[in-house]
Amino acid sequence: MISIIIPTYNNSNQLIRAVLNVLSQNVDDIEIIIIDDASTDDTELKIKEMRNSKIKYFKQPKNMGVTSSRIRGIKKSSGEYIGFLDHDDLWLNNKLEKQLKLMIQKNLDFVMSDYIINDMVDNLQYEKSLKAFSSNFKKNIVIHPGPFFQCCLFKRSFILQNINEFDPKAEPSEDWDFFISISKMNPKIDNINEHMFQWNLSHKSQTSNYYNESCAIEYIITKHKDYIIKNSSSSIMSLHYRKQGSMFFYANKFDRAKYYYNKALKNNPFSLKNILFKIAYSLPQKISCYLINTLTSKIK
Repeated sequence: MISIIIPTYNNSNQLIRAVLNVLSQNVDDIEIIIIDDASTDDTELKIKEMRNSKIKYFKQPKNMGVTSSRIRGIKKSSGEYIGFLDHDDLWLNNKLEKQLKLMIQKNLDFVMSDYIINDMVDNLQYEKSLKAFSSNFKKNIVIHPGPFFQCCLFKRSFILQNINEFDPKAEPSEDWDFFISISKMNPKIDNINEHMFQWNLSHKSQTSNYYNESCAIEYIITKHKDYIIKNSSSSIMSLHYRKQGSMFFYANKFDRAKYYYNKALKNNPFSLKNILFKIAYSLPQKISCYLINTLTSKIK
């Protein structure tokens, strides 16, 4: 059996769409575990109206966040395999059937897939390949984020073994934090080079809050700093700091942006990009902001 865990909060219409999307998958032996994170809309009523024995509905007594909801869903699940889907996203191309087949065939800890980012904020759509992650997961995951929970299928025993790696402090970038953490276990993985997940990014998405996202990335690169450097280089750490500076710049937190641009230069003093940011920040604020904005838009 595959347990599909769907955290949700005040988004009943898209939740029903996500549930129907799961039910349309070419796998019958499933359970859909919905963790309602204290919604105040008609979520509970709409789920009960579906009257489907494959759906198990649980409501949190208070709003705890997506990570706590996933953890509760894991504890309520009974399947040998576990998949995660958010209420506003979709699975494509018979994802479960193909990933389950490969999982069993190769006895893997988890299987990834390529995915589509549907950016409804900027009206863009682009594709993400995870092929490189399947060949060298540890190296690639410390350089930049890659897989989402939603594009993977996990072996239940592996998830239970690593349940403490679900870190609420890393929200809304908890995926990247989790995958960095489990890379230390050298998991047995593979990727299906097909687009099997569509991430629908909207103004309601957690990552649309740029300041919260900036703080999450700050937490993650601080938490994993030694591991990142060990498995990449100081120049990669410098790149993280420079990107962090740009994120805080766009969040209008200029002092914190300056702090991370300085850290970037310290970790890689011979980088032309780092030197340009240092010069820009030494100028009067109006000129500085103009130059930083120009630089971040080109070499973010």
